[in-house]
Amino acid sequence: MLMIKISYLADGGVAIFNMSNHVAFDGNAIFSFIAHWAKCNSRPQSQLITDLPAELESYETSMVTNTSNVPTHGPIEISVDASMTPQELIVKTTKSVNPEDIRACVFEISTEKVSQLKQLVVGSGVLKQDEYVSSNSVLTAFIAQCVAKANTEGQIYDIGNWTVFQSLDMRRPMGLPLGGLGSPIILAEYQAPLNEVMDFGKLPELARNVRKTVDRYSKEYLQNSMDWMNATYRQMASSGMVEPWRHFWFTALNTNRRAVGVSCMNRIPVYEADFGAGRPSMARSFNPRPNYVIVFPGPPSQQESLHLYVTLELSAMQALCADSQWSQRCRLISDF
Repeated sequence: MLMIKISYLADGGVAIFNMSNHVAFDGNAIFSFIAHWAKCNSRPQSQLITDLPAELESYETSMVTNTSNVPTHGPIEISVDASMTPQELIVKTTKSVNPEDIRACVFEISTEKVSQLKQLVVGSGVLKQDEYVSSNSVLTAFIAQCVAKANTEGQIYDIGNWTVFQSLDMRRPMGLPLGGLGSPIILAEYQAPLNEVMDFGKLPELARNVRKTVDRYSKEYLQNSMDWMNATYRQMASSGMVEPWRHFWFTALNTNRRAVGVSCMNRIPVYEADFGAGRPSMARSFNPRPNYVIVFPGPPSQQESLHLYVTLELSAMQALCADSQWSQRCRLISDF
């Protein structure tokens, strides 16, 4: 479930690597765990912390509310298949691509640029009374437009409509504590027409629709989804299946279809892990899934910035870097 590797560098620095299973940890939980570990490590032996911090405490009540009448069908956003091996599922849901034709890059965008994009949306007049858009929804819409356009111009996919998705933490609408272990997320999907993803002038409409998609997920829908996932998992585990979680997947992550999405992790405590020698100067994630963009906070030296982890096929990445709207706002800072 969790692997940690520590490397001691020749210049006296230390690099900490971690890999965790998403069933047990989401982004917020894993970085909260590392920050708490660092806090324990940096104190004298006589001041060891024994109590778990609030953000890592387990839920007082089970996430499963319905054990006698479990839904027979899962949500459209999540699929499960016990008849195939995990490797077969990966092949089924992954577009066949030569690994040498995949490029992973990190881009930087300032929070000021994000604010300007949000003002563009707010000032466009597309929002109706009492409607609003978050900065994350605006950023998701902007990234979706640029990535979809790059994939089209790079001839990776045929011209057509796109699925745009944004990760949604199920805790808030379900009324659960925002901390804690576990991975209660769902990918909120919006079926975007071609003109919304290809025309920058349609950014306000796309941002509004992405936001509305997030808002449509009710507590009841998410609770039924959670009940179904837990019941299906228990059934698979009780039958003797090894690692049942590897048989679940988000349908939006199927790279055989036109889909682009964003996970905004810009508020998680990435740089709070101080083991006694100061906070990290840089944090890096690895995102191997094409067209799924992860947003991280910028390092402490660049607090007014966000880092975008983008993985695309080569011709699409070249088209993205050449896109005027993208290059005006995003700067390439690392190439894996």
